[in-house]
Amino acid sequence: MGTTNDTSIKAGHWMAWDGHSGRIEVVDYRRNVVEVRDPDSGLFWSVSIIDLYLQKEGRTPPLFAPTRRALEAKMDAPVLAPLIARPPDKLLKRADGMMEIVRDVRRTLDAEIAAMRKKPRYDADGKPMTATKLLEQILAGRPRPIDISTFYRYERRIRDHRGSQIEIASSLISVAKGRTTMTPAQYHLADTMIAQFYADRDMPLSPTATHEVMEGTLQRTGGLWVNPTLCTEIPENLVYELMDHRLPMGAILANDEKRRLLSPIALPSDRWFRNYVKWMEEYPGHADALFQARWGDEMEKHRRSFDIFVNRAQAPLQYVFADHCLIDVFIVDEETRSKLDRLWVTLLIDAYTRSIVGYALRYESPGTLSIQGALKHGLWPKESHTALGIEGP
Repeated sequence: MGTTNDTSIKAGHWMAWDGHSGRIEVVDYRRNVVEVRDPDSGLFWSVSIIDLYLQKEGRTPPLFAPTRRALEAKMDAPVLAPLIARPPDKLLKRADGMMEIVRDVRRTLDAEIAAMRKKPRYDADGKPMTATKLLEQILAGRPRPIDISTFYRYERRIRDHRGSQIEIASSLISVAKGRTTMTPAQYHLADTMIAQFYADRDMPLSPTATHEVMEGTLQRTGGLWVNPTLCTEIPENLVYELMDHRLPMGAILANDEKRRLLSPIALPSDRWFRNYVKWMEEYPGHADALFQARWGDEMEKHRRSFDIFVNRAQAPLQYVFADHCLIDVFIVDEETRSKLDRLWVTLLIDAYTRSIVGYALRYESPGTLSIQGALKHGLWPKESHTALGIEGP
């Protein structure tokens, strides 16, 4: 049986915000209004949906619950941790193979260069063998040869993603899977709605509700939205003004500098928007990179894939995700104390409790064995500390 997420706005549920509480009677995303009835006086009070999201500075976030008693019990409830999605297994396998190729080739190349220092080698023209030519020979002699440009591309991808198998796998996803023929202005509108409403840390809206807010916003603006191709930097205050129902559109259009940055756009379909959100959930690493490339840090900090799933977990171990980190722990030579290897730690983290349920330390780059080791540590009794005289769980 699935669980119910009670952090979103639903008719029939209860809501507390800004000193008021009551039962939600009407939710209209297109009209941008929530109507709440006070249980004691029977009077109604209304609140703008966009106000709930854009006017949170210095104010306690709204709380929602299916019953009045549950709402009162939630008043001091903590905000739960989010979840990060896992790339498909086939891409994890590709990333693992890529890291293995780079590791093996570099190991072979280092050994060959060390041998050449003792006994120089020459190419077919009698010239001293260079490291580049030697690398080309090693790559050509592999069971499945690759060219040197492909090898350098592998190295660059591994370096850019800090050797993380999950991040490398996410980066392998084709950009085309998340794109259609949408214009830059349509993408900015969709991404703004995702960042502000769907990925909100306190009360995430569903994709359908987020699309309805987007539809209502375009109706308010007369189909106009910011065109990123008309400005070097998108003015954040203009974006908020376009969503602020209290500010007449005429006041915005009366400003020539603001009006020239707006273009008429068509509303992205509900089906396209839901598929776009689904793609972001399935491929978070690539979606983060795409957001960063399009809009920079300001919008990306609202929408990191880690934040998209806030409050999704409803029970311990419902979602457990893995993360890898190259740590400052080294294996050194006993005599020379030179560093031989640096350790990777793989952590399994429970999204609901934020507890570490298992970990593994390995000197190899993250891969299947890292996950298996962390799972084994999480599943089996942990008794190694008893050998050190440490008691307790």
